[in-house]
Amino acid sequence: MNKSHIKEKMYSGNVCLGTWLFLPSPDIVEIIGLAGLDFVVIDMEHSPITYENTSSMITAAESKGLAPYVRISELSASHILRTLDTGAHGIQIPHVETPQDAKKIIKYSKYYPQGERGMAPSTRAGQYTLKTDKKLLNKANDETLIVLTLESESSLDKVAEMTEIEGVDVIYIGPYDLSQAMGLPGEVDHPEVIKKMERIFTLINESGKISGSFANTVQRAKRLKNIGVNYLTCETDGTLLRSAFDELKNQIMN
Repeated sequence: MNKSHIKEKMYSGNVCLGTWLFLPSPDIVEIIGLAGLDFVVIDMEHSPITYENTSSMITAAESKGLAPYVRISELSASHILRTLDTGAHGIQIPHVETPQDAKKIIKYSKYYPQGERGMAPSTRAGQYTLKTDKKLLNKANDETLIVLTLESESSLDKVAEMTEIEGVDVIYIGPYDLSQAMGLPGEVDHPEVIKKMERIFTLINESGKISGSFANTVQRAKRLKNIGVNYLTCETDGTLLRSAFDELKNQIMN
């Protein structure tokens, strides 16, 4: 599959819809692909998902035309390298605080001349060979999606500087951590939280980068879509399963 098709769609101004995966199940990934979503974010920060799980989930995503992105647990050269070598189409980094953090991410995730990512062509990402293919390296640099997650007020104050960094694609606002940072924990629909997010999205979009965020409801997803969020994640695998079975039980038993 074309690894950059979702990236290209978003840069063309189209909204791409994804969801979060916290359950280590390739079967769930396939179901999401059959439903026609654009991408999934495999979460390695808050879940029990391992690199072994990630490998099979990436393969399942690709088989159904889904772009598999991975949120690693922290800004680490080792985590970024292992995730990309496993075959992820992009990485999402939590708690990015400064432009210096963003520059490190590019350094660790891009090959020369953009960065210093370690070369291991014997991996899945290298197509299991010992040959060095410069075209493949350039392709990886072009296609890999880089998502910065900003979750504090201090990081949002530095958005303008981060948008100037070459190689950064998406700047993602985590509404729950932002609401907590603003002294409004969990109040993701509070007017002050919404106002701040809208102002940041405008700045990101005007810079030519892609805005990203999370919606916990369909209504919120539509609102984010209408204010320029093109990397749009809604719900999670577990919460959608829970709500579907809750509704099933209520309809039958009540």
